[in-house]
Amino acid sequence: MKRRVVAQTNNRIDYQSLALPKPEPRARIKARRDAKEAAIIGETHTIVFIRDSSCRACRGARNSWLSDQMHEIVPRSQTRGLDPADRFNSKNCVRVCAKCHQDITEHRLRVVPVSWRRGANGPLLFTSARESWRSAP
Repeated sequence: MKRRVVAQTNNRIDYQSLALPKPEPRARIKARRDAKEAAIIGETHTIVFIRDSSCRACRGARNSWLSDQMHEIVPRSQTRGLDPADRFNSKNCVRVCAKCHQDITEHRLRVVPVSWRRGANGPLLFTSARESWRSAP
């Protein structure tokens, strides 16, 4: 029977050299990932709100700028697993008021970029069940 060779000093077995380091707790990994994602979302939010002076759908006619929100054209559910910098960027996000955001979320209003290469940084097309296509700068 073979015996494992273990580090010995002064006839004592050094079990520390055999021990594996404890893995980092999952909660700490998730907290670090969520903090990184929140920072990127905050940066993107600032960029989008500077780029779009008001709601891109109704051009600010429906509500005050205080209730404006950021909407992702490609939903988060379809970008899971991507790096946060690829998920949240000005190309995929647009500024809309709360009422237009609710219409978009409930599929009464649809947002389509004219060019997928430029995304929301370029012109957008909005359509609804009541209206035909309309363009917004």
